[in-house]
Amino acid sequence: MAEEKNYVVRGIVIGGAAGVLLSFTGYVDMARAAALGMIGGFAAGITLAKRRQGK
Repeated sequence: MAEEKNYVVRGIVIGGAAGVLLSFTGYVDMARAAALGMIGGFAAGITLAKRRQGK
């Protein structure tokens, strides 16, 4: 269970950082980009944790 949290937290941080980098392009404001990146990172972290758990 502890490893699953690690993947989720890592996904949220990386997703938020990617969202902030996207906001520098000017297409979307920073708060919205960071939030959307964190949501995507959360989903990616959950998916990765479930895939690793199955092995």
